[in-house]
Amino acid sequence: MHPRKLQVIKSCFWDLVKEGEVKINSDGASRGNPFEGGTGFIIRDHVGKVLRTFFQGLGTATSYIEKCTALLQGLQKAASNRWLIAWSEADSVAAVEAFSNNKVP
Repeated sequence: MHPRKLQVIKSCFWDLVKEGEVKINSDGASRGNPFEGGTGFIIRDHVGKVLRTFFQGLGTATSYIEKCTALLQGLQKAASNRWLIAWSEADSVAAVEAFSNNKVP
């Protein structure tokens, strides 16, 4: 029998945006690469009030595709509401670079 490793809990901070701006936090994941997965995002205003949330299963895809899809869906929702975007945050460097370099899959 092997003892379980202890989880390390790290503090993190959510920085507020300026009044009139919104912040999108998005993520996507799959059980395997590729396998079943899903995406989601949350949009908050300058006081941290939740304006929109969304999540969905996407079927079989890679984690990279799930993360790019979540980022795109959040940006599309913000644009459709005509919100000025201050930050769009994601935990995937590859997904963020794809958007920065106009190479979204």
